[in-house]
Amino acid sequence: ITQQEGAKSYEIYKRNISENNPLKLTVVDIAKGSFLDSDVKKETVYFYSIIAKGQYGISDRSAEKFVKY
Repeated sequence: ITQQEGAKSYEIYKRNISENNPLKLTVVDIAKGSFLDSDVKKETVYFYSIIAKGQYGISDRSAEKFVKY
């Protein structure tokens, strides 16, 4: 992800192809810098999105990006 100006943390959301609504996985502090999702299954597609939080408030949730493990 590209850091959003003024962001202090990101909420990370995930869903699989059979789910309609993403679930919040975690909140990542900008200072930490990364997140590794270890709760995945082989040959499964997951959709991820984020919400930025910071000095300018809370962003809309990003467009989803998918990953196949």
